[in-house]
Amino acid sequence: MPAVPNRGKPLILLTGVSGFCGAWIAHALLQDGYAVCGVVRSETKGEYLASVFSSHGSSFFFEKIEDTAKAAVVDYDDNTQNVLETNAEGIDHILESVKKHGSKVQRFIYLGSVQALLEKDKPLGYIYKETDWYQSAIDAVKANKPDITGEQRYAASKALAEQNIIRFEEQNPNLSWDITRILPSYVFGFANPTELNYSMKMVYLWLTNPPSPEVLPYQMGYNFWAADYIDVQDLAKLSVKGLQTEGAGGKRIIVNAKAFSYQDLFNTVASLGLKGPRGTPELALQLLPEKFVDDHTAKDILGWSEYIPLASCIKDCYESFEQSGLRISE
Repeated sequence: MPAVPNRGKPLILLTGVSGFCGAWIAHALLQDGYAVCGVVRSETKGEYLASVFSSHGSSFFFEKIEDTAKAAVVDYDDNTQNVLETNAEGIDHILESVKKHGSKVQRFIYLGSVQALLEKDKPLGYIYKETDWYQSAIDAVKANKPDITGEQRYAASKALAEQNIIRFEEQNPNLSWDITRILPSYVFGFANPTELNYSMKMVYLWLTNPPSPEVLPYQMGYNFWAADYIDVQDLAKLSVKGLQTEGAGGKRIIVNAKAFSYQDLFNTVASLGLKGPRGTPELALQLLPEKFVDDHTAKDILGWSEYIPLASCIKDCYESFEQSGLRISE
């Protein structure tokens, strides 16, 4: 399938443009010569973004759509069905709409999450890959188990959305456009101070309510004492690469900078001279892999291997916290 080069200022329709990742993706697209129509739910958010991107003139404009494919603004820990409707059910409506009305569409990019991979029964040291699924979370959601957690619900919604995409591709083999699925790990970086995303809230939580030192060596596993990260600016540029790379069509691409532990985070904060917990600097977390999630697809397909380091990413996080009025003590 054809890629979408930036010749002639092609128009990109971008949903979620007012969010943390969406705004940075819009910025990267505009910087690379694309025109962007951002979909927003309120006139206020659209006007704010128009002012942010005013230097690009008419290359950025917005459309207000209050009910994009039954989408809803939800929190990660929401225990309602809204998160499922937003991701899993909403994608069906969007794809069918593109199929019906998108005669000029060349590529559809879905921004997922590595949370869709992270099955919890894997052995110590297991490296997740693009063929994995968080099947127990999917099963729990389908069975409507009463004890399902917010993390499981979110992960299942992302996984089910992807599976709906796969089914759509199988049922429509003769489409004139293709679909690329990009799955980032935790996304950190400089954020809109009025609206921190879940990943940024997690960083703030780790820095203001750190685990006790004796717990750190024993809580092994993704989302416990360690995880992977990617800077939002890298994610935005990789999303553009996903548009421009012919071989990305029909692929599931993991984008992920590096694994880090709580202690890596604390050591980075200390090296930058910032306030925050110090943990146990001499603690050797030798079981930490380079990455919990294999991102070879980003390198093999998109040609991307150099990521923004954790120190730069955390410095931007602190600036966002400060502008948000959030304080971190020693």
